Amino acid sequence: DGITLASNGKVTFPNNTGNILQVVSTTKQDVFSIEGVNSGGSYAAITGLSAAITPSSSSNKILITCSLTVGHSVARYQTNFRLYKAGSHLTGASGTATGNREAVWMNFKQNDVTADREILSNQYLDTAGGTSSITYQIYVKVEDGSGSKIFRLNTGGDDNDNWYNGRASSTITLMEIAA
Repeated sequence: DGITLASNGKVTFPNNTGNILQVVSTTKQDVFSIEGVNSGGSYAAITGLSAAITPSSSSNKILITCSLTVGHSVARYQTNFRLYKAGSHLTGASGTATGNREAVWMNFKQNDVTADREILSNQYLDTAGGTSSITYQIYVKVEDGSGSKIFRLNTGGDDNDNWYNGRASSTITLMEIAA
């Protein structure tokens, strides 16, 4: 009841609930790389891949979506990703930790060819919780092992200087949705 479809195709909801109030997006075009850490290591921010939004109401929802182009320098190694809100792990976006298995937003394991790259995507619907600017950022942690294990964003794992090793982009997008 009350949902209308305007002549321009826009859907409106009663009392504006469900309407998208604003969209903020950041596209990272350059390459980010980080070496693996031991099991006691911490998560590191993917520099240049964050977005800030200032909600108009603390009860509104923020839909966070991302698309990442990823690769590893060594096959069969793992990378974990966490979504951070205002500098802290947004635990509601992650799975449940058990034993030594960490709670993460996404996980990536390189297949047998280090030149390959994958596209990872995910989303999470958060409650704003305030009307001050909120920064969302993706953090990463790479499995360690013998030798150097390097995670790369926006390129393949080997990053050789060939035309077919095209460099891609990664994006994080925030949408404020009226509650």
